[in-house]
Amino acid sequence: MSNIKNPQGGDLNPDTVIKKTAGNETARMSATVIDKQPHMVCHYMTGKEWQQKEFTAKKTKYRIGSSSQDSEVGIPEPEAERIQVVVRKVGGIWFVMEYARTDLLHINGIPNYQYLLLKDGYCYVRIGSSKLVLVKGDSQKKIPQGPPSDNKFILKQDDSSMAFSTLKPCMIGAHPSADFIVNSSMVENNLDPMLKEPFLAIINSYKNQLFIDSISEKFPVLLKGRTITDPTPICTGATFSIGELSFSIAESTTVNQTGDFIDFSGTQKKTFMLLEVLNDDNQTAVNIILPGSGKAVTIGRGTDATYQIVDQQISKQHVQLIIYDKSVLASDLGSTNGTFVNDEKIRKKLMHAGDFITVGDHTFFLCYKDKNLG
Repeated sequence: MSNIKNPQGGDLNPDTVIKKTAGNETARMSATVIDKQPHMVCHYMTGKEWQQKEFTAKKTKYRIGSSSQDSEVGIPEPEAERIQVVVRKVGGIWFVMEYARTDLLHINGIPNYQYLLLKDGYCYVRIGSSKLVLVKGDSQKKIPQGPPSDNKFILKQDDSSMAFSTLKPCMIGAHPSADFIVNSSMVENNLDPMLKEPFLAIINSYKNQLFIDSISEKFPVLLKGRTITDPTPICTGATFSIGELSFSIAESTTVNQTGDFIDFSGTQKKTFMLLEVLNDDNQTAVNIILPGSGKAVTIGRGTDATYQIVDQQISKQHVQLIIYDKSVLASDLGSTNGTFVNDEKIRKKLMHAGDFITVGDHTFFLCYKDKNLG
């Protein structure tokens, strides 16, 4: 699909007008042309060695899963399905989405089913025990930022001390995209192998609790005398080591450590949405929030459709959508101009996150509801 626009604007923070009619909720937003399409680099482990695969701006979709035939990035994960995660670019945004029926996706140490890379940066992906880091952007060089005054923690390594926001993950490693970069001034000659390890660990927060998670297989995090294999709470005064390097949390605005593990229960409920893709700068987007699993809705031109779209190319009752937990069943209702899923005309098709559906002159991207999408 050519000439894809970002319906939310560059930073996904437009003025949004909510229109409510007959119990339907749609968001209308102005379109912004994305002139530059940044590329994506996927770093992944084979055994204990890091490999990487680069996807140019022309590549808008790739899949991660247990099948090297069905997926561009194969992972040796016994619990993963042939296609477990789909990474898809719409406008300047990369969507990282769980595709399979099983919930294995963790983003930056937290269980999740969708993550949006809005700007240049990275996200740490764990699928079961398989670890990957996705780095977005042509320039991976960090631009120094001033220390945050609130919501911060201070990370110390020997005489080095840096303040980081608790609202964003902090990557430790030798890669240029890392937040705390291990470089030759920090590592003695006998520790040079650490300089070849791009990603070592990540520090993040969940529900106002700071935690750390190991990434490297060669140089795992050692905390309280044991090797970290899962996200583990840390707080002010905590010390940990990676290889021969010693770190400490000198200060943190998060709550004190309350246990030896992070409780990720009660994560956000999955809700599908249809995000409209625009082909005209003068168009406005109509984004549809779908109901929960087990519900059935219709899209059409008629007033009796669940979601009415006034378009002469759309039939009065055009397509029915049945919502499931991880998929949506689209059934054409005998429309005049047909229903298309991923540019293929269909009578009935099971859709997953990352698919496109076209009715009349409107094309929608199936994703999960996200606070950054209006």
